[in-house]
Amino acid sequence: MTHAILEVLLLLLPAGVANTMPIFAARYNWLPGLNKPIDGGRGIVGDNKTVRGLIIGLLFGSIAGYIISLFDVYIYESSVFSLTLGALLGAGAIGGDMIKSFFKRRLRISSGKPWRPFDQIDYVIGALIVALFFVSLTWQQVMFAIILFGALSFGVSYIGYTLNIKKSI
Repeated sequence: MTHAILEVLLLLLPAGVANTMPIFAARYNWLPGLNKPIDGGRGIVGDNKTVRGLIIGLLFGSIAGYIISLFDVYIYESSVFSLTLGALLGAGAIGGDMIKSFFKRRLRISSGKPWRPFDQIDYVIGALIVALFFVSLTWQQVMFAIILFGALSFGVSYIGYTLNIKKSI
């Protein structure tokens, strides 16, 4: 059981990194020229979902996958595959977040307002969908991933809010 938990943690770590890094990019104004709404400002997913966030998420997800490959663990076997898988898991995470934002806008929940538990698990579900193209996961591993990364997301958001990096939890 411990081995299965570690596999899920390592598998989805790039998604967690990809989900977190756009917050730092916004806070510290990285790549300001790319700080444009991904939906062109039409309100489809909201102005906080930016081209910069997408690129930063993919980049750091890829880097996380590569770093995991250096320790020769689990699915991250080769450097090129690990860079690619990390980016794809990052895309799944960012995509899951954008889909959640799409539904938030349709329900007229304003940007920054909580929509629990979806704010915490959106990226995990997106990453899991991508992951299932590469690995077989049991329903227990899927549920564990949603619970673990959902709790981690809430914890990281709380810390970010406390340190004035994030505007809301």
